[in-house]
Amino acid sequence: PPLPLSPQQDQVFRGSTPTLSWTASSDAAMYRLQVAGDAEFTQLLIDHQDLREINFDTAALTGIGEYHWRLTSIAADGELGPPGDARRWIIKPVPERPKASLEVQEDRIIASWRKGAPGQTYQVQMSQDAGFEQLLLDEKQDGNQLELQPVKGQLRYLRVRIIEPDGYLGSWGATQKIDPVPDDSWLGVLLPAILGFLLL
Repeated sequence: PPLPLSPQQDQVFRGSTPTLSWTASSDAAMYRLQVAGDAEFTQLLIDHQDLREINFDTAALTGIGEYHWRLTSIAADGELGPPGDARRWIIKPVPERPKASLEVQEDRIIASWRKGAPGQTYQVQMSQDAGFEQLLLDEKQDGNQLELQPVKGQLRYLRVRIIEPDGYLGSWGATQKIDPVPDDSWLGVLLPAILGFLLL
């Protein structure tokens, strides 16, 4: 039987589907490809017995779950060879983009976002610029909340993304702008000057 080349065993796909490829067999006129939802191939999803190419696009198989595939050579006289070793690929969902919300309290700012699935963690970044070139914070955390201190005179930006248990990094959520605390230090200079002028 032909040998499977790609995808690799237990390869994970998110937001895409694989193209199956295998080696050409010198004794094969065609190939039989079977794809199933179980390792015993009792739940066949695809069973093509007339493939002449050595690749197959699985774009029609988009459901979340695992898929098993194997190949068999078909000789020119129609004789069917033994099935080759089976392989598995897995389709997992693309993690959502967390939407952080800000709650301003008297002495702190609470950033929070919806709790993800079990095992998911988060990467949180805060920056001085909207392009996140000048990072003030870049950390991974388990919780879905972050406490920030108010800062005078400095605009800050915050964003969050999900990290899957296998290390896959989701897309960044929408950037949140953290407005600075009003800087009233000018009052300490201006008020004495005004009072001094009035007392003249």
